[in-house]
Parts: sequence; C-alpha cells; structure tokens
Amino acid sequence: MPSKTVHNWRPFTVRDRKQIEARLNAPDGSRCPRCKEILEIRPITRHAAGHDLECRDCRRYFTRIIQTTPEAMYLFRIQKLATAIVRV
Repeated sequence: MPSKTVHNWRPFTVRDRKQIEARLNAPDGSRCPRCKEILEIRPITRHAAGHDLECRDCRRYFTRIIQTTPEAMYLFRIQKLATAIVRV
C-alpha cells in the first residue's frame, strides 16, 4: 500500500523495473509491481523518443527511451563531466 505522504515523483527501483519489463507484453497490460494499478503511458518530450510508464497512486515512473538524439547524448556527456569534476 503506497504511503499517502509521498509528494514527489520517484523512479521505480531496479527490481520493480525488471518486473515491469517482464510484464510489458502481458494481455492485461503493465501493472505497478507495488500497488497493482495499471501504469499510464506518457510521451517524453525532452531530447529523446520514448515514453514514461507512470503509477499515479505510488507516484513512481519508469522511463523507456527508444531512441536518443545528438542533443540528449551531448547533455548526458556534460552531466557525466560535471559529476566527475565535483568528485575531484
């Protein structure tokens, strides 16, 4: 049962994502591994072709990227560089 005090959206855990991936082609559709509600599909509009699978009750999401763009790869590399600089 999801907590009613959760306000921020958070990603599903690795274990939950694996369960969702395994059930994607199921006849009843993808369901949330936590609360068993049907996951909603939302398109991604930020530099990638793909979609988010969201559970409104748990306020969790799973981003499935189908194809990245050069801009997305550039941003990814810049983020990795910034992370490495902060660690030093």
